[in-house]
Amino acid sequence: MSARFAKLEKNVFRRINSLVEPAVKKGIGSPALAPAGLIVLETLGFKSGAKRSTPLWSFRLGRYRIVSTARGERSFWVKNLIKDPKVSYYVGGKRRTSDALVFAPASPGDHSMELPLILRELSKIFARYAQKGWAFAILTPTRAAEFLTNPLAAERYRASHRPYVPQVLRGGKYLGHSVPPYLHHRDLRSHQTQHIHPVAMP
Repeated sequence: MSARFAKLEKNVFRRINSLVEPAVKKGIGSPALAPAGLIVLETLGFKSGAKRSTPLWSFRLGRYRIVSTARGERSFWVKNLIKDPKVSYYVGGKRRTSDALVFAPASPGDHSMELPLILRELSKIFARYAQKGWAFAILTPTRAAEFLTNPLAAERYRASHRPYVPQVLRGGKYLGHSVPPYLHHRDLRSHQTQHIHPVAMP
């Protein structure tokens, strides 16, 4: 591909994105509960580290979102996800945090993640097509965000990771919520927490 065509392609997508992004962030064409719809994916530039916003068509499977492109790693959002899979996206007019599982020629994905069966099977298909130049990403809810809204999932995680969960955050404050004892520093970092104030243990 010539450098001239690559530059033209980049400018065309930027122009389209600049028109679509504001509408999607307001929830237009982006119903949260529909099986498919537009989202605005927020990533960090793989070179600059600056925030990038990209409108994408997505498919919903329960709490998960799937995005893809036939352009593979020519898409900058794919390169950004490979560099830093901690992302956020807008759907239904609301911003959500997510971890991305990426399938691309340079990033085959980790099929051993705790995914539902249907997604584990789909991930095998994604990996095969990634070798043909496609790129896919499964957007999974960050563990901290999920635990704050799903106590049952938090309890299951705590029980399965009992030896590794310190209790130092009991009673602390986290984004206006009480920090459950089963959240640990790794989970909070994945939720992009800036201020954590643990209290003394009794």
